[in-house]
Amino acid sequence: MKSKIFLIGMICTSFETSESMAQSSEKPAEHNNLYMSAEFGKTNKNVSVAQGGISFQFENTYYKIKASTTIERYEEDRRHKEDPVPGLSVLNFMIGKSYNFWNIHQFQMGTGLAVVNKVVQQRMNEPGYYEYHNKYKESVTVGLPVEFRYNLYVSKRLAFSCAANANANPLQSFSNASVGLMLGVY
Repeated sequence: MKSKIFLIGMICTSFETSESMAQSSEKPAEHNNLYMSAEFGKTNKNVSVAQGGISFQFENTYYKIKASTTIERYEEDRRHKEDPVPGLSVLNFMIGKSYNFWNIHQFQMGTGLAVVNKVVQQRMNEPGYYEYHNKYKESVTVGLPVEFRYNLYVSKRLAFSCAANANANPLQSFSNASVGLMLGVY
């Protein structure tokens, strides 16, 4: 899966220099703006995920800082499982390409770098486990995120979005699908 995500990331960056046939270079882009977004979805392991971010759209390119986290389950749900649901948080720094159609449809694809933080509960037989201390183990690494997104613009300041994301990293590679809302600042 990691090699496929890396290959998709390389393909996305190769489109950065090419000109889209769907966009005219004579007409300025309609969606140049600073957007805030909120999304909810599910990962490939059926764990709920929440995402939020800020992106800057300029002509055919967008720049994005996005934070994602798994939504913790209630303690009663976790007590009945042998393995706890891992806490996974990701901070993405992305650049991507936008393709506009008929002024209301937009497809985006991008890649970048991500900081991945994974927290798991230690088992009693693991070294370093103390009954009242160090009950959780935290690991941090760098990952390669890839994003494919469709935006339906209601106006210049409001859009509904549907996204598919993947992240290749040494800790836990994952993918997710989400839906959300984008609000333009200007």
